[in-house]
Amino acid sequence: MSLAVIGAVAGLGALGSLCRALVQGIWAEHEKIPFFWGTLVVNISGAFALGLLHGAGIHGTALRLAGAAFLGAFTTFSGWMIETKRLSAETKGIAFVYIFGALVAGVLATWLGSAIGSLL
Repeated sequence: MSLAVIGAVAGLGALGSLCRALVQGIWAEHEKIPFFWGTLVVNISGAFALGLLHGAGIHGTALRLAGAAFLGAFTTFSGWMIETKRLSAETKGIAFVYIFGALVAGVLATWLGSAIGSLL
């Protein structure tokens, strides 16, 4: 991997993190129920975008930059797990719905993104 690609990975990773913080911040301002919509939105939209890249046939360095660097920083597995743990402290039922609902929605979003990407 060249220094230019390494620099691009760092820059796109930083940009992805900033975009996640922005989206989660917007949701946090409007959140009226004790549910973690911001993380759900970034993770599902990131899954859709990765599916879109896959369906469009993006590969190699472009996939590393868009998929691993930007979308890897934009989405947040650790935040999802921390929020699941917090929810499980309140009620196991909501935590179960949150974790498995997010899994199903993420898989469906990836599939949809891939299907749309293949049309491009």
